[in-house]
Amino acid sequence: MGAGLTQPVPLVTVVIPVLDRERFIAAAIRSVLDQDYPSVEVIVVDGGSEDETPSIARSFPVHYIQQTDAGVTTSKNAGLAAAKGEFISFFDSDDVMMQDKLSSQVGFLVDHPETDGVLARHELLIEPGTEEPDWLSKDPVFGDPGGVDPISAVYRKSALDSVGGFDTSFHMAEGMELLGRMREAGLVISVLDQIVYQRRIHGSNVSRDRRAMGSALLQSLKGHIDRGKQT
Repeated sequence: MGAGLTQPVPLVTVVIPVLDRERFIAAAIRSVLDQDYPSVEVIVVDGGSEDETPSIARSFPVHYIQQTDAGVTTSKNAGLAAAKGEFISFFDSDDVMMQDKLSSQVGFLVDHPETDGVLARHELLIEPGTEEPDWLSKDPVFGDPGGVDPISAVYRKSALDSVGGFDTSFHMAEGMELLGRMREAGLVISVLDQIVYQRRIHGSNVSRDRRAMGSALLQSLKGHIDRGKQT
């Protein structure tokens, strides 16, 4: 277990937003339930799946929230509102956690009370028959394909509440936008030099839409500039 953790350990809530991920949701949930961290709450927020995702998710000991036609940011905010944990992790429904992800990152936050969130590294899990997409660029520090993704983060719930959670006008790049607002608010974000999850690459990754991703990043930049003008 991560450094700085003693009994009783603080509760961590893992929020998994999901939409039509019957092929992957079981592996994602199982990887959270198999963590070596002993105090985990799992909240699955379904944005309106029409496949077998609901029945699969309900077969696990999770708090399942069902919504209709909800975007990813709405689902994440619903999970945040329902969360009981002192620490919060959002996790993609098609990825897989390493067993020590939560203990490592929560341990870091416990040891560094000045830190409000901590990101970490990932490795790619490429589905058979899927080519590595051309949008994957290497992180300039670690050299990892795809860089350090915001979904890797574990946050203090108090920090997320202080900035109002996710901006629901975003449907992509919402994690980058959130991190930008947190930094503007003077919150401290760190990065662990440790691989903590497997990022699955398959034919239907939302982030494959490069035009939509670019538009979302420009929207985030405009918001940052506009907020700067107001100060």
